[in-house]
Amino acid sequence: MKRSALAVALAFVALSCSEPFAPPILPPPPPPPAEPEVVSVSMLPADTTVDIVHGMIEFRVEVVVKNGASKEVSCSSDDGNGNLSAASPQYDPPTTPGTYTVACVSVADPTKSATATVTVVKMDFIAFVRVLPLNNNDQTDIFLMRSDGSDVRNITGGTQVDETYPDWSPNGLRITYSGNPFKTNVYVMDAEGNDKTNLTNDRFQGSSDPAWSPDGTKIAFGFVDNAISGGDDTGGIAVMNSDGTGIVKVKSVPCVGGCSPPHAPDWLSDDTIVFADGDGDIHAINLDGTGEVNLTNHPNVSVIPAVSPDRSRIAFTSSRDVRAGVYVMNADGSNVVWLTENLAHAFSSSWSPDGSMISFTAFPSSNSTHTDVFVMNNDGSGQTNLTRTPNFQELSTAWRQ
Repeated sequence: MKRSALAVALAFVALSCSEPFAPPILPPPPPPPAEPEVVSVSMLPADTTVDIVHGMIEFRVEVVVKNGASKEVSCSSDDGNGNLSAASPQYDPPTTPGTYTVACVSVADPTKSATATVTVVKMDFIAFVRVLPLNNNDQTDIFLMRSDGSDVRNITGGTQVDETYPDWSPNGLRITYSGNPFKTNVYVMDAEGNDKTNLTNDRFQGSSDPAWSPDGTKIAFGFVDNAISGGDDTGGIAVMNSDGTGIVKVKSVPCVGGCSPPHAPDWLSDDTIVFADGDGDIHAINLDGTGEVNLTNHPNVSVIPAVSPDRSRIAFTSSRDVRAGVYVMNADGSNVVWLTENLAHAFSSSWSPDGSMISFTAFPSSNSTHTDVFVMNNDGSGQTNLTRTPNFQELSTAWRQ
């Protein structure tokens, strides 16, 4: 029996009502992409201290990012110096003591940054001469050390040249000294032993004992000039500009066939020099050669004058009391005091920047065969051996001003 069309329709309706239609379930839409994020910027070293003579400081910059953010930074210093690239920021601080800041800022997010502090100081150094054995011959080199005896280093080693009689420029950046590969000349170099320049350049048969003027514009030195070198057979004290130009003889004496000319100058002022004369006394003289005065006027030898920073006193070496020692006197030669009475022979003094202390060389004991570098208070108390090197002789000292 055939079902009627009505029955079929009713059956379809019943089936549809028993199983309602459901739309397909779709996956949720993907979340929006995460924004790139700069998490942090840091710099190392964060704080550092350097001497006024220094190389480039290289910083390590670390940038932490998320989601592919750029790590690029822009670096600058508050004094405008340095090659501050993003990959390897390098900074050349000024030579003027002070505190300087370097900042690195994220290019993608300027709210993220880091800073580093650089403190520039004039560190307390003493230059001195050490005699070194070299191929069965002695060689003299210039060394530096801190005023407590630490951080000793040779700044002129590696050459066959003898370097002696160091003296600091007033700003503490350069050192003048005597050197003699063939003739003895006056040189300058920076405080790390670089950039050596011959200032006298064989102008004399010999030039030595240089000393910088208080204003840093001139250098006084001892010279020997002879006819063989085209000179006038004299010896004495000359002054030149700090670049080696404008040499002028201030004091000269005949020097034929050998002599003991004036030597070892230092500056009482920008216009007046003290020096050890050939007669074994310490004299003062104006730069124009006038007004020469004998300050010591003693039958025993007085040499190597060293003027205090305030120009009121002079330290010197003399043999007037039993043995060689370090003495001080007023700038006019009065009030002479023996400072090293309790030591064996002592020589070659130099004042600390504030004038409170004096460096010098001495035999540590009466039976010693070598000299060390000592420091003491300017009244002779507190004598301290800084080097204690029985295998070396140590000579002239120069305290950085």
